[in-house]
Order: sequence, then C-alpha cells, then structure tokens
Amino acid sequence: MSNEMNDWLKDHEEGEKLALSGDTKMLDYNIFFTSDTHFGHQNIIKYCDRPFDDFNHMNEILIKNWNEVVKPDNIVYFLGDFAFGNVKNYYRDLSERLNGEIILLKGNHDRGKELEKYFDLIDHMHPFTFAGYKFVLSHRPLPKNQIPVGYYNLHGHIHNNTLQFENTLTGVTYDLEKSINVSTDVTDFKPINIIDIINNIMK
Repeated sequence: MSNEMNDWLKDHEEGEKLALSGDTKMLDYNIFFTSDTHFGHQNIIKYCDRPFDDFNHMNEILIKNWNEVVKPDNIVYFLGDFAFGNVKNYYRDLSERLNGEIILLKGNHDRGKELEKYFDLIDHMHPFTFAGYKFVLSHRPLPKNQIPVGYYNLHGHIHNNTLQFENTLTGVTYDLEKSINVSTDVTDFKPINIIDIINNIMK
C-alpha cells in the first residue's frame, strides 16, 4: 500500500463509524445510499433507458420512491450527480421534499456554492464503517489500487452499466468483488439500505 494511502487511512480511520455491539436489536436500519438521480435531466431517460415519460414524471417518481423507504430522521449518503440543468432551484426545492438528512459527496455534475446551503458535504474517498464492514465512498468507482485492504468501495457514476475488470483505454483495473454500485438505476430507483448492501456482500 502506498504511503499516500497509509496517510489517508491514518487521517480518516476515525471518520464515520457505526458499530454493531452484538445485539441485533441495536442495529440501525436508518442509513441509506444512492447516487445519480439526475433530477431534471431529460436525456438521462434515453441514455439509461429509464421507464419515465419525461423528466417531470421521473422527478416525481424518484421523490415518491425515496420517501417511501427513507423516513424524516434517516440519513442518506448521496454519492454524486444529484441534479442537472436548473440546479439552484432543484437543490432548494428537493432538499425540502426529500426525507432524511442528505450527506452529499459531489459528482461531476454537482456544482455551485448552493450545495453548501442545502446539503452536508463530504470529501471524495470518505470512510464509513458499519457492523464491522469497512467502506470507502466515492462518486466514480475507485481503481483496484486505491481501495484500502479490507474495504469495499461504494460508488455511483456508471448508472446501469456493468463495471469491467479493466478499462481498455486507460489500462486501469478494478476489483469487481470490492466495488458496489449504488446508482439509482440499479437499485429500483430508490435509496438502498446499509443492511441490504451487507446482505448482498454476504451472499
């Protein structure tokens, strides 16, 4: 492991941590992950073959699905690409309509100072630990050599595309067993609970 990665672990090991004490009754079910909603993006319906009539229809279904699984006192880690287009209004309006505290890791489409007004922001490669499982959060999938030993990478960006072992253009390789895509396109267009993520790992 590189010195840079060792420094990253040292600085962040005490980041977000929620441990399971051994009593399943103490297990919190109120933490969710999602990414790549692209609220307001008409063309994403075509690009990702989403089952919506237009972006207004998509927005309303995504909000409905979100609020059906996320309660007001829950936490949602959003791993990038929240909205597209008139983002100022979307940041304001949707932060009021969507349940839960939204913690945002910026993606390539998340721009503007308004983000800080409506969301809690976290850095790229943010650590998260739950019930003994260690994760590193990112928008784009991390190359194999950037995932710390013993960690899983929760990411978005690729929507409903399948992550390949090697990018033939760049030569970058990925650890397919440690990379978990939480894009809304592959989670039934709703946030996924941390318990479901861990259950999928255990299969």
